[in-house]
Amino acid sequence: MSSFLFLNPWLLAALASLPALWLLLRVMPPAPKRVFLPSARFLEGLVPQTQTPSKTPWWILLMRLIIASLIIFAFAQPVINPSQSITGERDLRVVIENGWASADRWNETLRKAEDILAQAARQDVSVYINTTAAEPSDGKLLALGPLSAGEALSRVKGLAPYSWPSDFEALNQTLKSSAQDTDNYYLSSGIGGRGLKDVMDTLGEVNVFTPNIENLPLALSYDGDENGNPQFIIHAPETIAIGTPVTLQAQGRNGRVLGFENIVIRGDETKSGIDLPDVLKRDLISARLLGRDDAAGVYLFGDQFQKKSVGIAALSQEKQAKPFIEASYYLTRALEPYADLKTGDINTLLSGNMSMIILPDIGALSPEQLNNLENWVSEGGLLLRFAGPVMEQTRQHFLLPTPLRQGARSLEGALTWENPPTLQSFSDDAPLAGIEIGEEIVIKQQLLAEPAQDLSSKTWASLDDGTPLITAAQRDAGLIVMVHTAASPDWSNLPLSGVFVQMLERLVDIAGTAPGDLQDVNGALEPLRVLDGYGRLVEPHSNAQMIAAKDVENTDISYQYPPGIYAQGSVQRTLNLGDSIKTLSALPDFGGGVRKRIYDEQYERDMLPILLASALAMMLLDWIVMIALSGRYNLQRFKRSAAMVCLCLSFAFAPSAMAQNSDDIKYADGFYLGFIQSANAGLNAQTRAGLEALSEALTRRTSAEPDGVAALDAETSELSFFPLLYWPVDASDKPLSEAALRNVQRYLDNGGTILFDTREDVASADPMQGGTNAEALREMISGLNIPALAPIGEDHVLGRSFYLLDTFPGRYLDGTIWVEGNSANGRDGVSSVLIGSQDWGSAWQSYAVQNSGRNYRTTGSTRQRELAIRFGINMVMYALTGNYKADQVHMKYIIERLGQ
Repeated sequence: MSSFLFLNPWLLAALASLPALWLLLRVMPPAPKRVFLPSARFLEGLVPQTQTPSKTPWWILLMRLIIASLIIFAFAQPVINPSQSITGERDLRVVIENGWASADRWNETLRKAEDILAQAARQDVSVYINTTAAEPSDGKLLALGPLSAGEALSRVKGLAPYSWPSDFEALNQTLKSSAQDTDNYYLSSGIGGRGLKDVMDTLGEVNVFTPNIENLPLALSYDGDENGNPQFIIHAPETIAIGTPVTLQAQGRNGRVLGFENIVIRGDETKSGIDLPDVLKRDLISARLLGRDDAAGVYLFGDQFQKKSVGIAALSQEKQAKPFIEASYYLTRALEPYADLKTGDINTLLSGNMSMIILPDIGALSPEQLNNLENWVSEGGLLLRFAGPVMEQTRQHFLLPTPLRQGARSLEGALTWENPPTLQSFSDDAPLAGIEIGEEIVIKQQLLAEPAQDLSSKTWASLDDGTPLITAAQRDAGLIVMVHTAASPDWSNLPLSGVFVQMLERLVDIAGTAPGDLQDVNGALEPLRVLDGYGRLVEPHSNAQMIAAKDVENTDISYQYPPGIYAQGSVQRTLNLGDSIKTLSALPDFGGGVRKRIYDEQYERDMLPILLASALAMMLLDWIVMIALSGRYNLQRFKRSAAMVCLCLSFAFAPSAMAQNSDDIKYADGFYLGFIQSANAGLNAQTRAGLEALSEALTRRTSAEPDGVAALDAETSELSFFPLLYWPVDASDKPLSEAALRNVQRYLDNGGTILFDTREDVASADPMQGGTNAEALREMISGLNIPALAPIGEDHVLGRSFYLLDTFPGRYLDGTIWVEGNSANGRDGVSSVLIGSQDWGSAWQSYAVQNSGRNYRTTGSTRQRELAIRFGINMVMYALTGNYKADQVHMKYIIERLGQ
C-alpha cells in the first residue's frame, strides 16, 4: 500500500485563503468587450449613477481555485512512498547485508538505502552505516559514523557485495560496542543465518527489508557424474514456490555456451544434469544459473573437464621420415577431441607449457634437449614414448621407465610363433585400469624390457605371454610412460583400435597430476582467479591466502579463501560456494520490534514537478478560455501566450531535469577528480579511496582544492567537466562499445587527458607488453585515435609541475610512463594520453590508510607512498597548468633547488 507525506506541511495553511480568493474572483468583472460606435462620442463625460459588475462564471472560479490549490500543494512538497518515517529526534542506523546472498538484488538494496538517506537528509540527522561481510583489506566489518546524509550516500554508493557469507556474530559484537539510540533499518538479502537473531535482539526496534519470495537467492553445487555427464543440485529456501523455473547453463572458454537445461524447482534440493557430447564436455569450465548474479549461482571446474595442452614432438623437416609422419597422424586423430594439440620440436614444446609431451619413435636426443626434457618431467610433466624402427637402432636409451634390450622382438614371419601374442588386460592398480578390450589387439613387434626386480611394479599392461607392453615410472614430480610398440600400424593394430583412443584419453586426464592421490599432496595452491560478489572471475585481492591441496574440500569460504580457482603449476582445484551451502533458510519472523517489509517498485517519488505542471496546464486552459470569451482571436497574441505558458511549463519540469542532471551541474560548477569505473567493484572502491586521499593532499598542499571524486561511466557520463581522468585497467573490463569510443574520443579531441594504469609489475619497460591487464588495455583502446606514444623523457614537465621528481612510483617501483610523442607542439604541452603500470590508485589508498592511524595493511614503504602522492599532485597540476613549469623563467630557481 502506498503512503503519502508532505515535507512542508505548514504551507498547507495557505488553503485557508481559498474562500477569500473565491470572493475576490466573484467581484472581479470579466474583461469588457470593445465595440466601435460612432455616436459614442456624445456620451463622453457622462458618469453613470450606479455601476453593477457582472459575475465571473462559476466553472471559471472553480478552475482557478483548483489552480491555486495545486500550487499550494506543490510547494508543500508531497512525497509518495516516503521512507519509513524518521522522527528527527534520533540518529539513523542502516545495516546493509553485503555477503554473497545480497548480490542478486543489490540494486534494490541500494535504491532502498538511497530512499532512507534522502529522508535522513530532510530531517538533518546523523547516519551510521554497518555492513555484514568482512572487508578484504583487513577482515573487519565496515562501521561508519556519525556521517551526514550526503557523506553516507557517497559511501553507500561505493559499497559492493562480496562472494563470501555475512558474519552475523561479528556484526552483533560491533553493534554492541557502538550502541546509540537510533532509528534502525536492516536491508536484508532474505536469507537467515547463525547469529542473525542476536543481531535483531541487539537492534531492538528495527525495520527489515527483504526481497520477494520468488527473488530469494539460490545456490548451485556439484553432485558428481552420471554416464559421464555433470550432475548438479540446486539449493533453494523452503519458502520458495515449487514450480519456479530456472535455467542451468554450461559454459566453455571465452563465454561460449555449450548447453543448457530448463529446470523446475521441486523443493529445497532439486537435482538436474546437463547432457553434453564428449567433445563439448572437454571445454566445460563452469556452470551457472541464468538470471542469478551471485557467486553461489556459479560452479567452477578445475582441470577436470578442460582440455589440456599436449605436444607431439617432430623432427626437423630434413629429418622427417615416413614412419614418424604416420605415427603423428594416428596420434593426432586420437587426441583431437580431448586435448589442445601442438606439433613442433622439443624445445618449442617445452616453452609452450605442455601438460604432456609425446615422443613417437624418437631415439637419440641432443644433450641440451635431454637436459631440458628431464627438467620438465621432474617438475611435473608427463612424457609418453612409443617404440619404433628408430628406437630399435638406438644403442643408448635415456628418459625411459625401465632399461630396454637392444633390438626389437619380431613376432611375425616364418621363424616366429604361429599366433602372435595379444593384449589381454590392464593392471588393476595402474591408471589405465578399467579400459575394456573389446577386440583383439595383436602385437607384431615390440621392444623388450630388461628383467629387473621392480619391473612388475612399473608394468601397466602386458601381453598374454607376460612381456610388458606399457611401463611407467615416476621421475620426481613427473611421470614417464613407455609403450613398447609403435604408434603406427607397422608393429601392431593397436593404433587402429578404440583401446588406443581410450588409453591416450586416460593419459591426458592424469597429465599434470603428480603420481598418487592429489589430495595427499602437502603442497599449497595459490588463488589464480576468484569470483567477485556478482559471480565474475577477477584477480584475487591482496589478502587472499593459499590453500593446502589436501584441505581444499574442507576449506570454509571467507575473505581469506574466496571461491575461485586455486592452482600450483599444472594442478588446478576449485573452491565453490555452493559446495559449502547445505541448506538455505528464508528470513524468519523475529517478532517483537522487528517489522518486515518487502523491496518493491514503489520507491519514493516527489510530486512537486507533477503538481506544478498540472497547475500551469490549467492556467493555459484558463488563458485560452478567456481569449475565447473576449472574442479577440488575434493569432499573434495567441502565439505569444502559448510561448509564455510553454516557458512556464519548462520551469515546472526543471526540478526533475535538475534532478536527472544534478551530477553534471555539480561537476560543471566545481573541480572534481574523475575516474572511469571498472567491472571490478573492489577496484572501484580502492580507486575512489585513493583519489579521495589525493584530493585531501591537493587541498592541504596546493591552491587546487578538489570538491570531491566522481565515478564515471565511459559510455554514458559527460567527461568534458574533468581536465584529467584516471583509468585503472582490469582484466575483467570489456572492450569499449561504439558509444563509449565516441565519448572518449570526443573528450581526448577537445583537450582532455587520460592516465591509463595497467596496475602490473611488468618486467618490460613498455606497460603495453605486460600481462592480462595490458592485454585488456590494448583491446580497449584499439578503436581510439591515439597519437604516437614515447617513453617519458628526463626533462618532461611532469617531473616538475609541482614537485621535482625523477621517478614516478606507485604500488610498483619499476615501470615507464608513456606520453604523447609530440605533445610539446600542441595542447599547451599536455599529453592527451599517458600510460603506466605502477598502480597509483593502490598507493594513494595506502597513503590514506597510513595517515588514518588504523591498523590496515599497506603496500610499499612510507617514502614510496609519499612519492606516489607527489606524483598524483604533479599529474593534476600538469593537467591544469600545461607547460607553465616548462618556461625558462623558472629554470634558475629549479637549478638552485637541484643543487647544480
